[in-house]
Amino acid sequence: MINERQEVTLIGVLQESPAIGPKKTSLIMAVEAMVTPTKRTTATGKVLLRLPGLPPEDLWPGDRFSARGVLSRPRNYATPASFNYRDYLANQSIHLTGWIRSPAHILKIESLSEPTLVHRLRYGPERIRHTINRFLERTLPDRQSSLYRAILTGDRSGVPPELSENFKKTGSIHLLAISGLHMGLLALFVTTFLHWLLKRSTWILLHMPAWKISLFLALPPLVLYALIAGFHTPVVRSLIMTSVFIAAILLDRQWHVPTNIALAALLILIFNPASLFTVSFQLSFAAVIGICTLIPLIRKKFQQAGPQNSLGEKLKNWLSAGLLASLAAMVATSPLLLFYFNRFSPISPLSTLLIEPFLCIWSLGIGLLGSCFIFISPEIAAGLFHIGAWGLVSADKITGWLAEIPFCCLWFSTPTWFEVICFYLVLAGLLYQKKFPPLKLIAPVALVTLIAFPLAIKTARKMSEVTTVTFLDIGQGNATLIEFPHGHVVLLDGGGTRSEKFNVGEAVIAPYLWKKRIRRINDVVISHPDMDHCNGLPFILTQFKPGNVWINGQPGGEFYNNLIRQAKEQSLTVKIPRPDTIIRRTAEAVLTNIAGLHLAEREKNLSGNDKSLVLKLTTPSLSFLFPGDIEEPAEKIITANNRNLAADILLAPHHGSRSSSSQEFLHNVQPEEVIISAGSFKPDLFPAQQSLNRYKENGYTILITAQDGTVSYRVNGKKWERMIFRDFDRCWSN
Repeated sequence: MINERQEVTLIGVLQESPAIGPKKTSLIMAVEAMVTPTKRTTATGKVLLRLPGLPPEDLWPGDRFSARGVLSRPRNYATPASFNYRDYLANQSIHLTGWIRSPAHILKIESLSEPTLVHRLRYGPERIRHTINRFLERTLPDRQSSLYRAILTGDRSGVPPELSENFKKTGSIHLLAISGLHMGLLALFVTTFLHWLLKRSTWILLHMPAWKISLFLALPPLVLYALIAGFHTPVVRSLIMTSVFIAAILLDRQWHVPTNIALAALLILIFNPASLFTVSFQLSFAAVIGICTLIPLIRKKFQQAGPQNSLGEKLKNWLSAGLLASLAAMVATSPLLLFYFNRFSPISPLSTLLIEPFLCIWSLGIGLLGSCFIFISPEIAAGLFHIGAWGLVSADKITGWLAEIPFCCLWFSTPTWFEVICFYLVLAGLLYQKKFPPLKLIAPVALVTLIAFPLAIKTARKMSEVTTVTFLDIGQGNATLIEFPHGHVVLLDGGGTRSEKFNVGEAVIAPYLWKKRIRRINDVVISHPDMDHCNGLPFILTQFKPGNVWINGQPGGEFYNNLIRQAKEQSLTVKIPRPDTIIRRTAEAVLTNIAGLHLAEREKNLSGNDKSLVLKLTTPSLSFLFPGDIEEPAEKIITANNRNLAADILLAPHHGSRSSSSQEFLHNVQPEEVIISAGSFKPDLFPAQQSLNRYKENGYTILITAQDGTVSYRVNGKKWERMIFRDFDRCWSN
């Protein structure tokens, strides 16, 4: 019913506890009706709604409410290797997102009748989750509250970005997810308490197996907790495996680890086959399989240790076992982490060993107990949470210290699935070649392939004579990658859509570079200091260490000044080009700065946009013009100076705004095609209809990154082709 951006009023039911972040809140509504100025229509489906600030205090999961907002289809950045946000939401049956401008546009609809039993059972766990989350927000400081919400209810929306980054850098972010440890601790607490309670009865001890009864009665609390935690893949996997373990004891059957893992995977895939392709499913099961593979080695170590008489010996063996388990999980998940996130933390086993006792034993254990007392004695619950918060503070400090260690987090190019499979074949050969003799041949071949494959790609790049120009889809901004023959790389601008938790450099530009196996950039050119041209570059400068940073020398804001300071601190060469300065040259292509308005003292009245660097790339079969954000005054000066502006491909100046692309300028350039790098949220401004009309009247082919995706040109001598990436790796070429 909604295919384009549209403001409507929705009526529906709040499905989950609101996810309250530092600046925004997310609500998931099961829609019942949609109201427009002309009619009310019955509708179904789930919508993710966001709003600034906090939602109404009286809005709880299961409540009906109305909300007025702007709805649209979730949009991906159509740049290969960027996060597939649309599929992520679709896996939750969400196909629309909406923006509510103010909490005042939300109205709770009071029901005239009592909710049914089915309704109470359906939303009861989420209301409990909501109660715990709100209690934590009122009881603890924001930083501690956000961590407690993450480990108790699985709500990580409030974790500050810098704290989340510390956990990622140290390889301990998995500790903020609901895992088997949560289920194991809860089962232990409940079973121990029930067993102690049942032992008060002599009759039960004489006539019934008190321990088994305690285990059986622990199952309902486990299911309830899984529902409260959101019933996501890691939670479901942990619940199933814990339940199978309990069932094995109740039935006096041997608990077989591979069978348990396979059963958990089978049950999850029966109900949601698409979860097989999710990061959560793959990482969760890879970690568990890695740990369980080492169980025989850990048992053997304990057996060889003999009687553990002293506390020191017991502690040493347990620390060794924990370190081995963490190391196994790290090895098993590392190729998947590189494939999806490009990062790897070699200190992950150490950080897990140091942080887990504070976060997952102390804080989690006390937090589970405190959650129960919220409904019995809030004062006792508050006291318990304050005590449990000591562990959170300690974990926070430890991650902060560890994150400062040099090389605690390493970034790598994206491996192919072929390389991921080869890695696991090598690992299987090391562990199971005695049981499966063919692995003695397969594993060495896989190892040689792992070494040779990247070398072959690097050699092919060095020998290539192809020039590639790629206009990345990065939202409202500019980022153009120029790959010269023989491996030289230039990045022209690197800015786009940005938020507190999203950096276009780390989330879009860098993954694309890593996917192409680009580890070093020769030159970064910043056409001018505007944020939408440079806000992703701090990460790029750090990770890709360009030899030169070219700027126009004009003053910028605090962010831009910090960026230039960062470049100098990293010993990068910062240069200001003059007219006709060659940025990069090979035998097949040359990139030149053709204008000098940024240096002209007499042009003091020009705006910052008009002082953008204007670059031209010339190849044997195509020429490209990159005019930055120049507007009509600068266009007149450049054309009056008879600059060689003619180009086959034009990057629309100032994102196609109405203040640019004058007819005189276009007449001098005479492009065949115009690329407009712009976002989707200001379609009337970027590009403006006046500019589009001029492009059409001149017969140019128009491609807009917000609509068409990433556009790439490959030039090989006198031949060239254009590729359009509208959906990640799927492209159309001509």
